[in-house]
Amino acid sequence: MRIFTLTVLSTSFLLTGCINNFAEFYQGQPNARLLPNYIPSTEEVKIISTNDLAKDEKILIRQGFMPIGQSSFSANTGTVTKDTLVEHAQNIGAQVVLLKSVVTGSVNRVMALNTPTTSTSYTTASAYGSGGYAYGNSKTTTYGSETNYIPYSISRSDVGAEFFAKFKTTLGIFYRDLTDEDKKSIGQNGGVKVFEIIDNSPAYFSNVLPDDIVVSLNEKPVGNSADFREKLDNLPSKTNKFELIRNNKHLFKQIDIEK
Repeated sequence: MRIFTLTVLSTSFLLTGCINNFAEFYQGQPNARLLPNYIPSTEEVKIISTNDLAKDEKILIRQGFMPIGQSSFSANTGTVTKDTLVEHAQNIGAQVVLLKSVVTGSVNRVMALNTPTTSTSYTTASAYGSGGYAYGNSKTTTYGSETNYIPYSISRSDVGAEFFAKFKTTLGIFYRDLTDEDKKSIGQNGGVKVFEIIDNSPAYFSNVLPDDIVVSLNEKPVGNSADFREKLDNLPSKTNKFELIRNNKHLFKQIDIEK
């Protein structure tokens, strides 16, 4: 993962109008600032170029950033600007953006170019008579135009952006609902699967690991992600007992949580 200096900036954007594709094709939270536990930041929006969204998403989650939405679209290469990306990120309260842009091909076209043309002809005449010899010339200029057809190509790119904001977390895990395969592996329907652990969080120091499955909290069964979130929101600021399944073995963790 590296900090990205946008190389596709181009004045050609000025010719395409004021449409912000990042905003037009955005799906997600309209304003992360209104969400609980949002941590404001005065730093500039950080844009990170990536070739592996899944890998870099995990890195950001471990740093405490949560995904709030994404945009994806196809556009002419060179018409996507850093300013439009930053503008949309600021509007929705994002602090970090993962950006992936892949050139997918080109479209060949022909442009007609009319150029002015001129042609000049000269006429010379002479005459003889009793009075002597006469000589003269004339010039005729004809104006017109010529059409030349110039081939050119337009490069097309698929652009994807994922937007992140930082939130305060009491436990420090990012989790999801169980898949059918998860349910079969543990022999029950209830629980949530840990997707990633936030560095230096209570879960981190208690050695909770990715792919652990949380099946109970304070000896109360966990149904799904919504049920687990409600339980976390109502936890007291004290040591709480978590039951996990890891590699088909049940583990019990005592985790201190401060709100």
